[in-house]
Amino acid sequence: MKKFLALLLMVCMIVSLAACGSSDSQEPAAPQESETQQAAEAESTGGIVRGGNLTLRRVGITPINPTACIAPAGDMMTYSLFFETLTWLNEEDFTAQPNLATEWQWSEDNLHLDMTLVEGATFFDGSPVNAEAVKATMEFYTSEDNPHAQASYLNNLESVEVVSENVVRFNFSAPDASFLNVMSQPVGIILSPASIEEFKASGDPEVFARTGGCGPFILSEFLDGESLTALKNENYYKMGEDGQPLPYLDSVTVQIIADESVMAANLQSGDIDVVDFSTDQTVNDTLATNEDIVLYEIAAKTQYILYMNTTKAPFDDIRVREALCYAFDRQELIDVMAGGNGYTTPTIVLPSQTFYRDGKQYDYDPEAAKALLEEAGYTEPVTIDLYFGTYGNLQELCELLQAQASAAGFTINLQPTDGATVKQLWASYDENAPAGIRINDLGHPKASPYIQMEYTFGANALQNCSKYFREDFQELLTLTSTTTDQEELDNILIQMQEMVEEDIPIVSLCTSARFSAYRTWVEGLQYNGDGTMIFTSAWLNK
Repeated sequence: MKKFLALLLMVCMIVSLAACGSSDSQEPAAPQESETQQAAEAESTGGIVRGGNLTLRRVGITPINPTACIAPAGDMMTYSLFFETLTWLNEEDFTAQPNLATEWQWSEDNLHLDMTLVEGATFFDGSPVNAEAVKATMEFYTSEDNPHAQASYLNNLESVEVVSENVVRFNFSAPDASFLNVMSQPVGIILSPASIEEFKASGDPEVFARTGGCGPFILSEFLDGESLTALKNENYYKMGEDGQPLPYLDSVTVQIIADESVMAANLQSGDIDVVDFSTDQTVNDTLATNEDIVLYEIAAKTQYILYMNTTKAPFDDIRVREALCYAFDRQELIDVMAGGNGYTTPTIVLPSQTFYRDGKQYDYDPEAAKALLEEAGYTEPVTIDLYFGTYGNLQELCELLQAQASAAGFTINLQPTDGATVKQLWASYDENAPAGIRINDLGHPKASPYIQMEYTFGANALQNCSKYFREDFQELLTLTSTTTDQEELDNILIQMQEMVEEDIPIVSLCTSARFSAYRTWVEGLQYNGDGTMIFTSAWLNK
């Protein structure tokens, strides 16, 4: 027996030594299983990596209070961090898609709309996103004490009622063809009732982003005009591809800077991840050659127009307004500002839109301009102030306009002002708005024909800087929101364009492509029809 045990022990030692000797040529079993498991996990999540901070740089300032929006497409880049709208706007066909509202049904007479809300969503303060919250929000937006900047989009809304916990009914005084698209705008953001009451009591503009939203991030720090930091909402209701709640990112930092060349340099160095809009052609040409950067052409185009204050001299005279139309070489504008990639339009409607009117356009004709000025009684050069926001490429563009107009009898003084201030200074309701002209870079098409025309020419629109208050035009504008027949709607919109051409409240300059840019390591970034970046599903692959 002892011999047998000794023999058995010797065999075990030999086998053990053989195994040790082969360790250089064979992989251990445990690590093989670990790598296989990791590969399977990566495949199941699409390789998504959670965590990290994404840094966005914006050329414009966003009010943190969503009821005070001033440039909706750009503002929504910030608002979408904290807030959710009832619908969102599809980038390809500009149709309203489900968001907080998962489905909807119109009544036969189109005067009532029932919306079913998503289940399980909660606001930052822990209260549920339900029909009561929608009712409270809409009543807040349309109240006389705290009207939303886009309250005019709700003119046809008569009342809101709670049908059940997750079903809300909108009642209209007239059919509203644009309402579903309107609900993708800042006025479609739903707020917690408690935050509304807190805002009424305190007036604190940060209340909604800290307690009243239900978006993927919560406001952590806000430095007005400089930056903000948004931290992950741990209780967000949407799920990621890995089966866990979104967002993937831990935080987003939004920095404000007006100089596009500085933003581009920071993007190329990798100091920042995303820039919102890039309009400078030289900058875009440089970014396009960088293999580590995506230069993304968004659905909306940029239209440059000049508002003329029609209530004050010299532009209270239509002859002076027409003279200014002849004062600019639009092809030079396109060549210099857009590398030749642009076109002109009679008004603010694009050729791609079904209601486009191929009307009168102005060639560069300094002599025709001076003849009109002389007819209006101006025998000496007319001195005017040109106001513009100090962001993007507007400084360069305004300097070019200044040079061109000098040959046409206009002396233009440049008045650079920060973007938020110039909008308020030229607000349609401000009787003290300065005489002269203001340039704007409009993103078109907008969410609906009504919104597109109302934004620039609506009687109550902040951006009706020309103060164009023609009564029959406003009547037609109202019809654009109530008309559901496309052919009839197009005819109404063509009539409106004819009026604009006749009265000349604006100078249409040119239209060019609109871009944003981001590092290739940014994955999951989304855009809506307004060109707004959505960071809900974004993650960093670096």
